[in-house]
Amino acid sequence: MKKLLVASIAILSCAIGVFIGPVVLCSAPCKQVQKESAEIVPPPPPGMHGQDMHEGKGHRHGEKFRNKMHPSPEVIDSILQVTPEQKMQIEEFRRAAASTNKELFAEKMAAEVALRKALENETYDTVAINNAKKQLLIAQEKLLDSRIAGPAFFSKVLSKEQHEKFKAYMKENAPRGPWHKKQEEK
Repeated sequence: MKKLLVASIAILSCAIGVFIGPVVLCSAPCKQVQKESAEIVPPPPPGMHGQDMHEGKGHRHGEKFRNKMHPSPEVIDSILQVTPEQKMQIEEFRRAAASTNKELFAEKMAAEVALRKALENETYDTVAINNAKKQLLIAQEKLLDSRIAGPAFFSKVLSKEQHEKFKAYMKENAPRGPWHKKQEEK
């Protein structure tokens, strides 16, 4: 009976210690951390910089970044002083390229999904995986061809002086990653 009473008192004291210990032993910084963690943080805005993610230009990186990465057609037209005929050709190309690239990107994404499904299949089907891989490579090649078609088109439409101005503008204003700094230092 005495052993039971001693064990009960020991358990009771441990339980009291668990509940009272943090209150008694906790210093001021600990209480401050508890208060800060208890504060309610407001939810983030609907998109970056408070923009709706599906509206307007630069919805992914903000307007400032977009303008440096892809200057507006008006800026490029004013720098290059394009003729009305050139401007019309360029606008037609931009519209056609935008719709083509949208379709090609959707095709590439579908091929990636097909490859992922083939790889995640319970039975390892090498034929299905190889077919999905071929479709993905074809889609990537089409996107790359479309990307290469842009500079080729502009080199045909723009005069040599305009092309040089454009290259100089992009070299000066386009953002560069760390790999460009390494190449420039060499």
